[in-house]
Amino acid sequence: MHPHFLLASLVMLASCSSIEDRADTDDVGFTAYPAEVVQREILRLESGARGSPAFPIQRVRYMGKVAYLVTAPCCDRFNYLYDASGQALCAPTGGFAGHGDGRCQGQVQAF
Repeated sequence: MHPHFLLASLVMLASCSSIEDRADTDDVGFTAYPAEVVQREILRLESGARGSPAFPIQRVRYMGKVAYLVTAPCCDRFNYLYDASGQALCAPTGGFAGHGDGRCQGQVQAF
């Protein structure tokens, strides 16, 4: 095997894993929608208002309470879970590995 190919492969592998590590350890607010934007969409969902939401959002149950799961608009981004006030709690799914940010303590259940 050519030494330059081996070195390039190792550099690529290391850079990919470090990107994933940073994404999993970043502050929840880094890629989450602002609370006021999420709260507006929660109110729209709960009121039964017609029209397209700003982003895909669904009501779920998390840790015995109502929460809201927002699906990211594109690939390799976290799908954040929000409380009723629009504050990001954790990301149960999404990210490079698809397993979320590792901060969710319980199961997310559909209604």
